[in-house]
Amino acid sequence: MTRAEILAGIDQVARTHVGFDGRLEESQRLQEDLGLDSIRLLVLAAEVLLATSVYLFCTEFDPVATVYGSLQAAFFYMVLAMAFSVLFKSEAAGALVTAAALVAAFPFQAGNTRLSPFWNPLNLTDADPVNVLAWTVQNRIGFALVCAALIALAFGRAENREKLLGG
Repeated sequence: MTRAEILAGIDQVARTHVGFDGRLEESQRLQEDLGLDSIRLLVLAAEVLLATSVYLFCTEFDPVATVYGSLQAAFFYMVLAMAFSVLFKSEAAGALVTAAALVAAFPFQAGNTRLSPFWNPLNLTDADPVNVLAWTVQNRIGFALVCAALIALAFGRAENREKLLGG
């Protein structure tokens, strides 16, 4: 892969996903010259790293399922951290308990159980495709409902705390 091909790939990602409209050159600085804020810079970096790893490992995958699977796990643990932060009235305590929950869940995630937010249906090679689809839908909808419930509980608890503090 040449430098021009890498630059062309970055240019395509910048135009598609972060709204860049100008001309991309090798000498430009990403944040200042492209006008990227921190979120767009992170999105661009994540896209470039993902594209590079796919290029290096040359694996076929469904991009939508892959992105959603990683998004589900990240969103679940983010919501869990928010809920624990509200419960313990401290962001640091919430982060520590969430990190402990993540470490405690590793044995379940290694077995690729359907109760894991990291569950990957592509790891099941010997299962019936109809069952795999049903398990995938159950996992995705189930974790969406769990996240919605955790958000509702966290906001409800935070609102109650605000009422107590307000008088």
